[in-house]
Amino acid sequence: MLRFCRCVSVGLLVTLLCMPGLGQESQSSPVIKKKMIELGWDSPSTQFLRDNWQEMEQKSPFDGVIFRLAPDGKPSSLELMSAAKWNKEDYASCIDDLKACHFQQFTDNFVNIFFTPGNVDWQDDAGWSAVAEKAGICAWVAQESGCRGISLDFESYGEAMFQYKPEKGLSWQETCALAERRGREFVDAIACQKPDAVLLCLWMNSINLSAGMLPDPNVQLRGEHYGLLPAFINGMLAAAPKEMTFVDGCEYGYYYNSQSEYQKAALDMLLITGPATNLVKPELRDKYRTQVQAGFGFYLDMFTNPEGNVFYRGPKEGGTRLDRLRDNLTYAWNSADQYVWVYGEKHRWWNVAAGGPDSRHWDEALPGLLDTLRTIKNPDIAGARFREKVTSDPNAVNLVKNGDFSLGTTGEAPSDWWTWQIENKPAGTLLWDAESHLAVAKNVYNGCFGQNVPVKPGEVHYVRCKIKSNEMSSASMSVRWKSPSGTWTQQAYDVRCYVAPDAHAPDADGYYTVEKVVMVPEETGFLVILLSGRAQAPNDWAFFKDVAVY
Repeated sequence: MLRFCRCVSVGLLVTLLCMPGLGQESQSSPVIKKKMIELGWDSPSTQFLRDNWQEMEQKSPFDGVIFRLAPDGKPSSLELMSAAKWNKEDYASCIDDLKACHFQQFTDNFVNIFFTPGNVDWQDDAGWSAVAEKAGICAWVAQESGCRGISLDFESYGEAMFQYKPEKGLSWQETCALAERRGREFVDAIACQKPDAVLLCLWMNSINLSAGMLPDPNVQLRGEHYGLLPAFINGMLAAAPKEMTFVDGCEYGYYYNSQSEYQKAALDMLLITGPATNLVKPELRDKYRTQVQAGFGFYLDMFTNPEGNVFYRGPKEGGTRLDRLRDNLTYAWNSADQYVWVYGEKHRWWNVAAGGPDSRHWDEALPGLLDTLRTIKNPDIAGARFREKVTSDPNAVNLVKNGDFSLGTTGEAPSDWWTWQIENKPAGTLLWDAESHLAVAKNVYNGCFGQNVPVKPGEVHYVRCKIKSNEMSSASMSVRWKSPSGTWTQQAYDVRCYVAPDAHAPDADGYYTVEKVVMVPEETGFLVILLSGRAQAPNDWAFFKDVAVY
């Protein structure tokens, strides 16, 4: 079984310091496991989940589903935004259904709430009391059944409730104040039942980013279809307990078609000075920064709709539409804090009619999709498969020059490799060992051997090295990126791999194999492999050999 090294991926917002090799070590932080959530026209009811949960888990790649509350003959959670009241006990059967599901894979399930029909006036106290009470019932079901939280779809399928209507007789400021009040009431009701709920919103302020770029967002929001939504969100934030998490699911992610677009969207949603934060009241911005995550929606129909459809995404250059889907979903996955929700309409994952004219299973409509989603969600498994493929190929070519360190001049660096050391510390030695054909770092406080390997964006590469060091030395193999012109780029996709003695054993000669499978980011011309020595005490040493990039 393949055992990978311990790898540290440099985060999107981390500034690299001190050296062209890598930055200073950062303090450890909790690891958040990313989740892929299913939503679609085949959205299940709790009754369907009860009858089919085992098959659903077995035959899908998802970490959870967004489902509807729809007990027989009773109003659905997809019609919550009305003044009509619910009887709480009518929804107890939904709890029974969910408790009968002993989920193993679906750890993050969400009750689906539509803001439909949206005909409750902001001034209607009784109507909003009913809305809040129904939201509390949804949270009660989520809490009692062990669900992660609630999915909020603010889209106006009925009345345009978040559009300012001056004919109602209230000023813009008065209407915003009412919308904020209703947001507080809405979340108060949820928090009373489930204070630690995750509110997976299909969008939050990401729908109004253009307004957030203005010095005074209200100038634009007054005329926007969702212009009152920021005020409602401010109320939600104000009422949210510290245990509650919000996710801006950025439904606009449907349209993104590059790594840079997803990265920019994540920054726009979360940066302190970003347009989404600019829509938040100043006194709530600290809360926004600590309790809101960036997520992304991903629209599968873009990759099965016929050419000419307004929602069409064509094949990748030199590849297929599935290749394009893989790249874009990988970018979304890498850029999200935790959640990516995968949405589909015309086809289905479950034996629920999808509602379209072609209700084939998604993997039949787009062969290879299921395996692609599993690969993105579990990159280590995919990496192991790719590693086995390239290392068993007799025609595979090692792209590293002098990777076996058979060439060099005694007392100098090995041929085809450059070296670097930090300037403000005493220099150690980075040399070629002629007798053993090794790259050797001795007493190197912060330095490395390096080689630039020409690559193309979208390529997948397996990178490997064998490392041996004394106990105090912190040696590593790193992968970084340079643009075609030779400047450092795409720091978010830098990777450092350490020897992990607790994870696997050395070979007979005491060498540990460190390895990583990477995808080449956009705007990249070179994969830079770095072999770093980090001495912790005088006379620390590290040996490197058998370096390969396939």
